[in-house]
Amino acid sequence: MPLSRSRPFQEPPPAPGIFSPSVYHLNPDLVQWAYNLTANVHLDDSADLQSIRAHYPDQREALRPPHVIKGDEVSANAWWVGALMNKAAEDWMSYWTGGKGVSVTTAMEDCGVIRSLQMLAQTKRVDTDRVLVLRTAANYSVPGRGQTAAELVASESSSDSATHLSAFIPSLEAAYRVGSPVIEALTSNWASFASHPPHAAP
Repeated sequence: MPLSRSRPFQEPPPAPGIFSPSVYHLNPDLVQWAYNLTANVHLDDSADLQSIRAHYPDQREALRPPHVIKGDEVSANAWWVGALMNKAAEDWMSYWTGGKGVSVTTAMEDCGVIRSLQMLAQTKRVDTDRVLVLRTAANYSVPGRGQTAAELVASESSSDSATHLSAFIPSLEAAYRVGSPVIEALTSNWASFASHPPHAAP
């Protein structure tokens, strides 16, 4: 239930309050430019990752090998897991975006980082039209078939588990591989991009 409202998901969503906006929109042209650069970046698969994915036979996207996607995220102060909490996050996304957002990953830090950049923009030292967010997935937020939310948490938090945070190490490698082409393109063409952010070709 949002602040200043008396019912869950009460319409219309409240305007930005004293803490921060509840929705951050990135520059869609810049996002598409970065996605075009990275959509076909090869990400390693492994037997361990295939074994983890096998627990999600009813979810087509969850069964796919590591790949780059474009979507939206829900940031929260609390780490959540389980089908019910995940559904609540998806409903929250739908509420704040008028049904336009598609939640693809959980997050915690990004809303705070973007809010800080927005505040810095008031000093003319930051251009929020140049903000990009790259997240890589290290684990699932819902349990697999035949698994409870508690069992998923236990398997993810066991320090001696072969699947500790499922794909933590592969996610670090993915961040480097996907982020590198964007950084390379920006730095190599800064003479052009210094005056305006890059944009996707029409």
